[in-house]
Amino acid sequence: MPWEQRIFEDACQRFRSDFSDFTTFEHPGERYPKEERNGKLELVGLYDEYVRPNLKNSAQEFYNAYVGILNHPLSQADYWAGMGMYPLTTLKSFDDLSTEESAQYGQMLMQVVESNGSLDAITHYGNSAAKLWGKRTHLGDQRNLVSLLLMLHDSTRFMYLSKNYWNLSSKLLSGEGLISGGRITGEEFERCQRFAQRVRVALEGSGYVPKDMIDVQSFLYRVGKVKESQEETWNQVQSDELQARPELDSADLKRLIHQIRLKGMRIDQATVRQYHFSMRTRGFVILAGPSGVGKTWLTRLYANALGAKYLLAPVAPNWSTNEDLLGFFNPIDSEFHATAFLNFIDQATDSWDQNGGDAEEFHLVLDEMNLARVEHYFSLFLSLMEMRSETEVPETRLTGDRVVRVPPNLKFSGTVNMDETTHGFADKVFDRAQLIELSISSDAAREHINERMSDAAPREVLLDLWDRMARSCPVGFRVLDDIAEYLELAEREGVAWRVALDEQIVSKLLPKLRGLDPEVAEALRQVSTRVEGEFPRATAKCQSMLQRLQSTDVVSFF
Repeated sequence: MPWEQRIFEDACQRFRSDFSDFTTFEHPGERYPKEERNGKLELVGLYDEYVRPNLKNSAQEFYNAYVGILNHPLSQADYWAGMGMYPLTTLKSFDDLSTEESAQYGQMLMQVVESNGSLDAITHYGNSAAKLWGKRTHLGDQRNLVSLLLMLHDSTRFMYLSKNYWNLSSKLLSGEGLISGGRITGEEFERCQRFAQRVRVALEGSGYVPKDMIDVQSFLYRVGKVKESQEETWNQVQSDELQARPELDSADLKRLIHQIRLKGMRIDQATVRQYHFSMRTRGFVILAGPSGVGKTWLTRLYANALGAKYLLAPVAPNWSTNEDLLGFFNPIDSEFHATAFLNFIDQATDSWDQNGGDAEEFHLVLDEMNLARVEHYFSLFLSLMEMRSETEVPETRLTGDRVVRVPPNLKFSGTVNMDETTHGFADKVFDRAQLIELSISSDAAREHINERMSDAAPREVLLDLWDRMARSCPVGFRVLDDIAEYLELAEREGVAWRVALDEQIVSKLLPKLRGLDPEVAEALRQVSTRVEGEFPRATAKCQSMLQRLQSTDVVSFF
């Protein structure tokens, strides 16, 4: 697993800065908050008194004892719950279980403890608990309950897993989020505990000497808080740095790439660097690629990382003149009715007039810009961009004496799809822009699916289908996210994953296979081979599409 030693050392330094009298976890000083540890130790004491002895009794008695201590009044309960460290939503649902169901749940918990948190027992628990609880609670609550149980049983080995702060800290220290949104699995649990042990060893090497995994959890919680604070203040910090030094050096570029990746976008360094350099030179970038690949997402993350003002302007297919983009002069009231696009430009101009080279950046993004002919509705700005090399702030006059100026702090981007619904580009557009083509690599798709889907079986099927379609009809992040969310909802309702995935193959994947290209026809055959015999709806639809292909030589969903 990757490990950012420098970031770990920075976190340790921040930790010591926040708690200046801290020496070790044995002697944490007065500033270090002790409520969390005290609350957990209080719960450990209740576990030892009431729950541990019931491991020798019936599953029902074990269940009653565990639920009993979770509902037991604790002196630190409010503090602990406020940190998101208490599965309160599930506690309210315990009353919904019948006697038979509670005994079944108790049996699963007992098996996990008796096996010392084995991979098989955790996976069995995750699958069974999801079916037992259904839609009554979030799947993540089951992770909370079983990992809390193991921590209480042996806090020297096991750590409580709370998704949000765990992922915040693990992404910061390793670059990877270790917990997905679905049910807990043995593989996930082992991966997390292994990472926690690595953090413990690193803390011991730095002289912190944690007594148990409760102390390690406390450290990771505060690392997560640091990361959350960094994300909240990043825009302001980056804005201050840019005002002091508009041109980013190589170190800043690495931080920029890191910040974009922290937001979950799987993108290679070269693409971010190319986009960054393009915005610093031409100031007009066209991002091309399949739908859902992350074009608009990149523009937003990049602007946020720089602390730039941001406006997304969706292009309409009927745009044909500058007025559609900018607004129009109404002779009846003798006023110019500006669009949000033009008002945003005015804000950028005002900032430049007031601050000159220290002005903040403004990023204007034309979403799906080739739904209409770019050289028609954007012609005025194409001319102004040509004038940027001759004058610092080119300007032109609209009807009604309205003036438009394009200052250096105003940057343009456009996202484009190349399909039957869009227009091509004239050379005059390409001459004035930098073109970057985005795609999803196989590694990026795998990383994204692995994080979104915890169950190995549907995940492997989806990855196989992605591979079969990637060359001719690539599937973007948006589609993968929709499928993952659909399967998660189906799981909560007790719908088998094969049924749900079968529906999604027909709904989300097969419509992308269309056209005259022989590679598309081959992709359809490959998909048909994979789904045959396992996914009846998808099989039937593939056969229908193959019959149409045979008679028309065209791949078509309808």
